[in-house]
Amino acid sequence: MLLKLYLPIIGLAMFLPLEAAGRECSLTISVAGLGSEVPPYKVGYFRSVDGRDEVGRFKGLRGEALPCGRYTFELLRSDVETDLGRISREIVLEDSSQRLTLQADRTLAITPRGISALEMSRSTSYVLHGQLKGLSRPDVASTWVRLLAITTNVAREVNVTAEGMFEFYSPWPDSYVLLVLQPGRMLAARYLVVTGRLTPTAIEIDLTPP
Repeated sequence: MLLKLYLPIIGLAMFLPLEAAGRECSLTISVAGLGSEVPPYKVGYFRSVDGRDEVGRFKGLRGEALPCGRYTFELLRSDVETDLGRISREIVLEDSSQRLTLQADRTLAITPRGISALEMSRSTSYVLHGQLKGLSRPDVASTWVRLLAITTNVAREVNVTAEGMFEFYSPWPDSYVLLVLQPGRMLAARYLVVTGRLTPTAIEIDLTPP
């Protein structure tokens, strides 16, 4: 009789939500601003599907001993009292050490001195251009350049001309990694910041073999 009761209980436990299974997860949240800016945020609420608010388990943007499962949460600015710049998301916690990076509103500049809107439209006349040196013509034909935005993880790619030239038109202001690629390998990487305000100087990358 005990065995008959025990087996259905095991089967039922397999379909219980993660919270009910007693597992604990942790979460570290990071918020990216414009360029290298790290805007200060705090957790406003962190609610499970049954309405429990686990915000008390957070110290800063790191939460410990959180029952694994699905949550909705909201981040607030920690340096000023404002309804602007709030970030609301939903997340499923399933790892003992989970990380999440979010992007703050890049059209707002929020400081203890006040709040202002930023003009983030990109200039159509802004061209990021450069030249690869030291490549043979056969190598140039199989080479391309990737521009990877660090905060948004959005990538753009262009081919290289026979003279080793490349151009990216009107990139959004952001921090980027510029990658020079061939099939199966990376030839070079450069870090750069695009402001959209200043005329960029040409990027020269020397790939001449040593």
